[in-house]
Amino acid sequence: MDPRNIGEWNLTEEDAYLERALGFIIRYKWLHDFKITRFYVDNIHENLPQEWVQASSGLSTEELQTQLDVLRNSSSTEVRAGFPESLRMFLREAKDLCLKRAMLGEGKGGGALELESEHEVDIPRRLMYGMRPKKLHEVSRMAVLIHQICQKYGLRTVLDLGAGMGYLDCVLAEVYAYQVIAVESDGCRTVNAQRRLSRHSQKDRPISNLLKYEALTIDHSPGSLRDLREVLNKYGASLICIIGLHCCGSFTPIILDLFARLDEGKALVCVGCCYHLMRYSKNQSGVEHCPLSKMAKQKLEGLWTKPGPLLTTASLRLATQETKVRWLKELDVHVSCHHFRAVLELAACSRNYEIKKRRRHTSPEQYGSDADKFLATVFTDYQLIGCEDPEAFSKLLRDVHNHCSQYLPKLRIFRVLQGLMQDVIETFIVVDRLIHVKSDLNISNASILPLFEEAISPRNLAIKATK
Repeated sequence: MDPRNIGEWNLTEEDAYLERALGFIIRYKWLHDFKITRFYVDNIHENLPQEWVQASSGLSTEELQTQLDVLRNSSSTEVRAGFPESLRMFLREAKDLCLKRAMLGEGKGGGALELESEHEVDIPRRLMYGMRPKKLHEVSRMAVLIHQICQKYGLRTVLDLGAGMGYLDCVLAEVYAYQVIAVESDGCRTVNAQRRLSRHSQKDRPISNLLKYEALTIDHSPGSLRDLREVLNKYGASLICIIGLHCCGSFTPIILDLFARLDEGKALVCVGCCYHLMRYSKNQSGVEHCPLSKMAKQKLEGLWTKPGPLLTTASLRLATQETKVRWLKELDVHVSCHHFRAVLELAACSRNYEIKKRRRHTSPEQYGSDADKFLATVFTDYQLIGCEDPEAFSKLLRDVHNHCSQYLPKLRIFRVLQGLMQDVIETFIVVDRLIHVKSDLNISNASILPLFEEAISPRNLAIKATK
């Protein structure tokens, strides 16, 4: 039973995977169901088994990376002999319950299909405007895969749901000459995408006749299905490929269901993200669409008997973070970042102050491991509502920092373990969605593909399906 071959599982194997994965997530709920900012406020560090701390605290960052690299890249599940059996078991299970994330084309096996053509399309420079390296990589890779699928099934129309600024759509229309219908619920984005198209398409060969924008709200309602059918009829589209790049929260489940219900839908490529944006159900018993499949829901009902949801917003936020390939390289910086923010939370809570960011993207990572820089710029980056004596609070903050520094080894191993848990939870979410497609929607030709380079785009697991 290997989650890397999920596309070829039978129902018995899927059932066994769900039981193992949910059992693991239940046993280690203490590792994912909390806000890292409250690490010191809620004494989260006390949940960590002491033998795990003792076995790992003496290892340098390089030694930790080496151990985890061996565990991740080797077919062996052997773990460092000096680790206690309970930690060794955790590490072995964490590896077994994760999907392989090597990109398409990096080798055969493990359920990863090779691209038949170039790995990335050569995008005209004018269409690169506004695309950062991450977006450029994603658009290049996804365009090639979509082209392959469309060629195989004779499709000439692509329906992009949640099109945003239309970066991918422009490439599909100009480079491959597909008719692209870009649907976006945000009317402002649609207008900006149209302006971008007119500004950067070829003057002597405009692609406006191939690329069309529509402002529509897409959800589970019958009205959405009706609106989409009207749009497809408007442009004379019969068989189509439905795509979605970085579909936030519950948008991926919505797209999966629309694909099953749209007779015109022949193929699907969808990449999800922002799992923490999935909303709680009305009775607060769990998160909507997580789990999604009937099989996973039934399995969860039998395993999870405590009040409240198993996977909370904190759990899903962890699943949305960078994978271990990226953050292990800067582990010490990440640990300092979380330490400083947790120190600020503890100091503010002790005085009943409310913390608010002064800027949207304020991040303690800018301080590195420099405590003095963090302490000197707290009031520049954060607003402490209720604080009338900044000088006194600064002194308190330094005292709290000095006191909590003794827990840094625990925070460090916590972040390593959370990185492994991140992969397990994200794998469960994506596999559960695939089971929903195959078992509930009766679309048997479906699989999970590691589409992007993990170090560039951590949300690199795509669901591909054809009818």
